[in-house]
Amino acid sequence: SDEPGARLYRTGDRGRWRADGTLEHLGRADFQIKLRGFRIEPGEIEAQLAAHPSVTQALVTVREDRPGDTRLVAYLVSDAPVEESALRARLHEHLPEYMLPQHIVALAALPLLPNGKIDRARLPAPIVASPPAGARVGPRDELERQVALAMAAVLGGHEPGIDENFFEQGGHSLLAAQLIARLNRELDLALPLRSVFEAPTIARLAAAIRGAGTAGARRPIPRLADRSRAPLSLMQQRLWYLEQLHPGRVAYHTPSAHRLRGALDLPAFEQALCAMVRRQPVLRTAIETLDGLAQQHIHAAIDVELPLEDLAGLAPEEREPWLRRRLDALIAEPFDLAAPPLFRARLFRLGEQEHVFFFMAHHIVWDGWSFDLLYQEMTALYEAFRAGGADPLPPLAVEYADFAAWHREWMQGEPLQRQLAHWLQRLESPPEPLELPADRARPSRMSGAGGTEWIELPADRLQALHAFARRAGATPFMVLLAAYVVLLHRLGGQRDLIVNTPVRGRDTAELERVMGFFVNALPLRVPVDPQAGFLDVLRAVRATVLDAFACPDVPFEHLVKALRLPRDESRPPLAQAMFSYQNVSARPRRWGDLQHEQVPVFQRGAAEDLGLWFIEQEHRLLGGLTYNADLFEAATAARFRQGYETLLEAALADPQQPVAQLPLLPAAEWARLKRWNATAAVVPASSMQGQFERQCEAAPERAAVRCGATVLSYGELDARANRIAHGLLAQGVHAGALVGIALERGVDMLAAVLGTLKAGAGYVPLDPGFPAERLAYMVSDAGLAALLTQDGLAPRFDLRGRPVIALDAPPESWATLPATRPPVRVDPAATAYVIYT
Repeated sequence: SDEPGARLYRTGDRGRWRADGTLEHLGRADFQIKLRGFRIEPGEIEAQLAAHPSVTQALVTVREDRPGDTRLVAYLVSDAPVEESALRARLHEHLPEYMLPQHIVALAALPLLPNGKIDRARLPAPIVASPPAGARVGPRDELERQVALAMAAVLGGHEPGIDENFFEQGGHSLLAAQLIARLNRELDLALPLRSVFEAPTIARLAAAIRGAGTAGARRPIPRLADRSRAPLSLMQQRLWYLEQLHPGRVAYHTPSAHRLRGALDLPAFEQALCAMVRRQPVLRTAIETLDGLAQQHIHAAIDVELPLEDLAGLAPEEREPWLRRRLDALIAEPFDLAAPPLFRARLFRLGEQEHVFFFMAHHIVWDGWSFDLLYQEMTALYEAFRAGGADPLPPLAVEYADFAAWHREWMQGEPLQRQLAHWLQRLESPPEPLELPADRARPSRMSGAGGTEWIELPADRLQALHAFARRAGATPFMVLLAAYVVLLHRLGGQRDLIVNTPVRGRDTAELERVMGFFVNALPLRVPVDPQAGFLDVLRAVRATVLDAFACPDVPFEHLVKALRLPRDESRPPLAQAMFSYQNVSARPRRWGDLQHEQVPVFQRGAAEDLGLWFIEQEHRLLGGLTYNADLFEAATAARFRQGYETLLEAALADPQQPVAQLPLLPAAEWARLKRWNATAAVVPASSMQGQFERQCEAAPERAAVRCGATVLSYGELDARANRIAHGLLAQGVHAGALVGIALERGVDMLAAVLGTLKAGAGYVPLDPGFPAERLAYMVSDAGLAALLTQDGLAPRFDLRGRPVIALDAPPESWATLPATRPPVRVDPAATAYVIYT
């Protein structure tokens, strides 16, 4: 109300002012629900329920009919029977997992109070048909049994009940991909990865399979007749091309180091390494050029060396630093792609019961999943040879060379064209390249030099991350990626971002045991609204990931060519940021009788501007922020890493908070910044010209302005401004009037501004370079009392009787005006400053 002291009413409604001045209604404050850490607005769920054509009324509330068992319940009134499964599918399309009601109860009418409001106390409790505590419902038919066996196989444990959530049993994105690959292979299906996220239980996944039909899995991979030569895979082709542009770049090295504690049987260990190289032909492969065409040359046998460096003689405090320097030197040593092997192995002895095994391969023959195979095979082989047994591993059904030839043939088929069309639609009109605040200008060609800032989340933070992901219906991969997208948005200000993420590339049974370079990069395009909550960004990331993982087979380089993106050696194509997440909790912690622990190592290179990667181990999450040293200093990357950790912690604590408000500085740093900025001082309220005049009195001879060869002291500038003020007053300009200033930047313009203010007037800057029509409109619209200009510009302006005062014609007229300050004294708050842009 405009009436002072009028009565105000509290409505109980929640709202907020938007930036455009609109008041947005956010629902009732007393009905908002907080469930499992999420604030839920029941009105959103009710609106989706009421959108069903048969539903006439909907009410959503939270119930705790058994202590500690809090559930979201929806009550419906409908004019026709509503199928619950169809209604749930509808809700799932528009709402995140945490907003889906656990129960939907149909009522003939909602109970009402005498005043017509809903009587929530009389709403009936849902009937929960739960099995006895600890009991699991087993498969009810053959299809559910097959799904249960596949799920148990990838989870590596017991068979879950048909209503138990795959992700709550330890599943994650990588295991979901393995589960889909297994089901597609065993049941001759073509299910997308999205199926596991939309139907994460055995019962729901089996129902999805029944409705999917059989689209036909990929045909088996044939074996090549020539076992010594093969074309490059398309993934290898891209790396080979980049290697020709930048020979010897360490950005494509994949190092690892493994601390082995116990009594090492060195002959058995060397025998295991040799057996693995015999078993995996890609480890005997070199890349050679024949008739101008690069191809794989698979050698029948190579000499495998495992040099031993004894560091036990060093003082205990010197061993680890010496080891680190040796590992760094090995990582920095380039490969010759034409000379096998394209891997490097070394053993370091730190004591009788402690060794470190270093293994590094060039990315052109190796990927992250190959490390899992390295652990599995070295464990099995070492244990067998140490016991005096034979090689226990079966021969490979196909080899990497077979895959490379088959994949090139597959690229000519219809499945690729279908997936390519999907990507071309998603990446139509790609966003501008990512521009982060860099320390140095971007060079014309990147050197590939880089570094890594380590990140580690302890066990309690990792558990909180998993719990949050389950509540949000997402995976840790998606949550960490969403936080990374928000960080990139906050650093660069862009609202449309692309982040590359690697995918496993092994989706057929034959390839699960094959080492090599299968990984492909998927460009994840995510929109970011600064005013949206973190949960909204997570929902967008989840949808993008599921959409992308359904079409994972188009090689990245092929996609770049199809998009016809121009080559720019100063930045990676399409995406300048990378994100990777790998769960390695299932990797063996022992190699035979040796206790195994991974030693953190990384290559000092970067293929992207910024990359974030995580490796989840049994009780911790280890990661790193890899940065391009051509652009960023190590201190800047450390701030980025610190900002990510702070942002992630705040997002998990309050996922509804707008991403624009998520902090990037820790509390201690923010407090320090506040102390540094606590420099406020009382400034006397005065006009700008008054402060200028005080400076003139304090130092009249000091240089005030330099413009080319012209230098004016404060006293000279003050005298010139005073003459202009007297001239304006003589022309009838009064306090509060507006004076136009149409001058090029220089001494005259500065004197004109000061002179106008000394006369008590405001000024309107008029750019002489503007079109005449624009200047005429500004002059007319402002209602100027006078205009200051140069003589050559004066004829361009028509003030209809108001004076046009040329500062340079005739100059003697200005010299006769008094240089003393005019008698006008104006309250600084009354001085008008009018700026047109």
